[in-house]
Amino acid sequence: MLHHTNTRNRDSDPAARVRAIYEFHAVDRGWGDVGYHLLVDEAGAVYEGRFGTAEVLRGGPAVVGGHVFGHNRGTLGIALLGTLIDRPPTPRAWTALVETVAWLLHRHHLDPLGAQHAHGRVRPTICAHRDLAPTPCPGDACYAQLSTLRTQVAVAVYGWSAGTAGR
Repeated sequence: MLHHTNTRNRDSDPAARVRAIYEFHAVDRGWGDVGYHLLVDEAGAVYEGRFGTAEVLRGGPAVVGGHVFGHNRGTLGIALLGTLIDRPPTPRAWTALVETVAWLLHRHHLDPLGAQHAHGRVRPTICAHRDLAPTPCPGDACYAQLSTLRTQVAVAVYGWSAGTAGR
């Protein structure tokens, strides 16, 4: 599930921002850890948010996150650092997002263009926070690229492009 952190863009110290998100989620909100499983900064660095998430990158089970109330089991939350209401993710953040999501879906044998059943609902395998809760997250500019994300992840996972699909 795609999120944005709704924090400052062009942050000079994204690692400090991740630590601040930890403090906000774990201490201030009392969640015990970061709600998101993974976070991606504007330079394309990927951070482990929720402790134990690194195991899912190796094909293991995901720890339960805290990124969308009522939908944390069976979903994986990835947050792009920054505010993506009026501007899309940076090219480097986007590339890291596509590669990370493609790797996760490949390792867990999930169809990037398919759907999953969870909590009595059917949702796209790749969805955004606003698809399951009343929120503007991950921002309009990012959400407008969700279909492109699905397609680019599918290209990475299956090795086909829109021009050769179905041939």
